[in-house]
Amino acid sequence: MKKRLSALALALALALALLAGPCALPAAAEDAAVETVRALGIMTGDENGEMRLEENVTRAQFAKLLTAASAFRDEVTPDGAGWSLYKDVKSGHWASGYIRVAAREGWMIGYTDGTFRPENPITLEECCASALRLLGYDSASLAGSFPWAQLDKAAALGLRKDLARQQGEIMTRGDCARLFYNLLSAKNASGQRHAAALGYSLTASGEVDYTAFLYENLRGPFVAAAEEALPFTPLTVYRDGKPSGSAALAENEVYYYNTGLATLWVYTGRVSGKVEAVAPESGTPTAVTVDGKSYRVDSSAAAYRLSALSGTAKGSYVTLLLGMNGTVAGVLTGEAVNGLYRGVVQSCVQSAAPDGGLRTAVGVFCMDGVVRTFTLRGAANFRTGRAVLATVTEGGENLELIASPGIVDRFDDAMTRLGGRKLASDLLILDTDGMGGAVTVEPERLAGVYLAEGDVLYYSLNAAGALDSLILNDVTGDTWTYAFLTEVRDLSTEHALNVTYTYLTDGAVKSFHSTSALYPVEARRGIAIRYDAAGAVERMLPLAALELDGIGNRTAVSGNRSYPVSDRVQVYLLENGAYFQTALSALDPAGYRLTGWLTAGGKTGDTVRMVTAVPRSILQA
Repeated sequence: MKKRLSALALALALALALLAGPCALPAAAEDAAVETVRALGIMTGDENGEMRLEENVTRAQFAKLLTAASAFRDEVTPDGAGWSLYKDVKSGHWASGYIRVAAREGWMIGYTDGTFRPENPITLEECCASALRLLGYDSASLAGSFPWAQLDKAAALGLRKDLARQQGEIMTRGDCARLFYNLLSAKNASGQRHAAALGYSLTASGEVDYTAFLYENLRGPFVAAAEEALPFTPLTVYRDGKPSGSAALAENEVYYYNTGLATLWVYTGRVSGKVEAVAPESGTPTAVTVDGKSYRVDSSAAAYRLSALSGTAKGSYVTLLLGMNGTVAGVLTGEAVNGLYRGVVQSCVQSAAPDGGLRTAVGVFCMDGVVRTFTLRGAANFRTGRAVLATVTEGGENLELIASPGIVDRFDDAMTRLGGRKLASDLLILDTDGMGGAVTVEPERLAGVYLAEGDVLYYSLNAAGALDSLILNDVTGDTWTYAFLTEVRDLSTEHALNVTYTYLTDGAVKSFHSTSALYPVEARRGIAIRYDAAGAVERMLPLAALELDGIGNRTAVSGNRSYPVSDRVQVYLLENGAYFQTALSALDPAGYRLTGWLTAGGKTGDTVRMVTAVPRSILQA
């Protein structure tokens, strides 16, 4: 099976992105067949989420797959036990319930000696025969004898599409994922596509409508309480539209989940201000206007908090907890509104207030990684990139510039001290680019790093005198945008510069036209881009190339040296002359020449920001 992000996997990835927010294309999207059967609960991973596609499938396991892909998928209890139809399948066997359904419906049959042989590996023709019976095709509808009649009919229905197995060969989990993926779009004996018979919405081309499926099975919004526990263990987490490695929920964070996908979506956006209008004014509110902006109310709890029944009237000061698509999932009032927030300014916009005066909305990237909007009475001007302290009380909001004397010192390797200063256990770190761009930084990233003059914009100490917050000035390099430059088209003349740069970043194709600067970069190489406060390209620099012998989620190896891998690493595969985004886990160094593109030198060391993979078969041709 192809390992690049195919069109159907991209459809699922984009559907996930609709839930996660803009620019949330999953970095680890897998092959379409695997992703689909996993999303629909037909095939699940092990306790670590691994699909183990190379393992052979037994007859017992195939009975479970058939049941999961049928109208009886909810009939069997999780342990599957309780039935004994064959002398080698006792009632305590984990698959006895699934085998009972498969035998009762005629999809699978036992042997003449009264056994089912549940641990026997299953072959292609056995799988095809069972899949055809699941679709309602009996032996009378087939031309010829077993196994050729079943194999031919399966091929005609598209069940064997992209399936490399031949008659007599044992099926792996990867093969079965492809078979059941094809089964969903195959027509049953009544002429209906199987996915539609199961109740799934279809696209115009007859494929599962993934977006509809995700929304139908989405749970939420929920507002997290202190020490909130999830009802399942998520394998994939999106936080404010970006992949995250942490499923921990902080109090008042908004979250949604899909247990079939084992996926969690967390949102941390907040807006504080005075309530100017609620619609409708009587009954259950469906919309609220705070400081001139209207928000749709998306939960009954939020609607109650904004209604007259809870005592929240016009002019009340509230904090809206925003969820998916910027809707209101929760509302804080009274003392719960109070808070202190440090961060850097990302936007500053003035507008007319209802009383005829002016107000200023300031967007701040805060130390916890949340972008919050603070509304100030009157005209104010906070320059993008400046460090600020926001104070929120029931009486309103206040914003002030903050700065600290610089720190010139080194973090110890254990990340317990910065020079002579102790580090708090809950230390928060921001790295900024001076133009509004900011990222949160895990403290361990800075172990052993030396901070020079100008590297620290602000720091604060807790009551014990330990550093509890640091705002840095482009120390990690994480605020740059990393891309793979696919083409440089130079149409310059003697009198005028005219260059177009086309590149891939986070899987999206983008172009930049320059008539004022020629950048020192080459096509088909990694680059780093710095944007100014207005979003225009300010700098474009080449990344260093390094041939890799191996790569994991955290470390890449070249020769005798290892290099850290960015948790935002991008991976691109060359196929049919073009590059496609793929998953890091899909790359096998034995089959591809891997090139790491890294920021060389920097304060945090050489870091792999991007990987390109070229099949060795192309290099040998």
